[in-house]
Parts: sequence; C-alpha cells; structure tokens
Amino acid sequence: MTLKELDISLNEIGPHGFQALCEVLPQTKISTLVCNKNFLGDEILAHFAQILPQTRLKKFDFSSCRLNDQGLLHLIEALQSDKQISAVKLSDNFFSE
Repeated sequence: MTLKELDISLNEIGPHGFQALCEVLPQTKISTLVCNKNFLGDEILAHFAQILPQTRLKKFDFSSCRLNDQGLLHLIEALQSDKQISAVKLSDNFFSE
C-alpha cells in the first residue's frame, strides 16, 4: 500500500516540522497534501517552492496557515514552472487585495 494523500491539518506542525516534511516529500508518492490551520509562515514556503517540482503533488491546501504576500509570491513562482499541480487552496490567509 502506498500513501497518496496526507492530511496534517490542526497539528501545530509549525515551520520546523513542515521543513522536515519537505525534506522527505520528494521521496514519496503523495499527490495530495492538506495542511490547514498550521502556522507555516512565508519563509518555509520558499523552501516548499524549491522542492515542489521534485514531488508528485497534484493538489495542496494551505488554508489558514498565516501566509502573507511574500509566501504567495514564492508559490506563484513555483507554480509557473510546475504543470502537474491541478488544485491549490489558500483561503483564510493574510494576502493583500
């Protein structure tokens, strides 16, 4: 059996825990990652954006993760070159309009 979906919502994983996940994510077959209501912050998204093309992710959800515009810019940059992503949820963060 292969894990294809990982939901770590509401686990207070934080930036350090998420960075550890990012280290192993390219070695997995996870295609859906849900991280709702974890404090990730913008800096860790720079690291996530770098490893994203090396993963098998097709969907991810970072709703309510206290992200700001800086984190969004990292994600946009990564998504422009990663054509395998089909769904992204980023609701309830701190993006400017």
